[in-house]
Amino acid sequence: MLDGIRIATVHPNGSIKARGCVFNVSYPMRGKDVFVLYDAGGIMVFDDRGTLIVEHNWPPPGIKYVGNGKPRGPQKQEVSPMS
Repeated sequence: MLDGIRIATVHPNGSIKARGCVFNVSYPMRGKDVFVLYDAGGIMVFDDRGTLIVEHNWPPPGIKYVGNGKPRGPQKQEVSPMS
């Protein structure tokens, strides 16, 4: 596949598939179309306004999933010590 820009729909689990590898993008973006910029070093994913959502390097051969470095599930809301 040549370098360039593609449009992908974020899967219900918040990921996209690119060149045979699943990349975690953003759970809140599920179901939305995103622009995926491919280059020799990896991918960059942008929303419809051109905002960079996530950037991933290509994984080593044999790796089929790349996470975003955050734990699964919703982020916990911290209670302010002032409350």
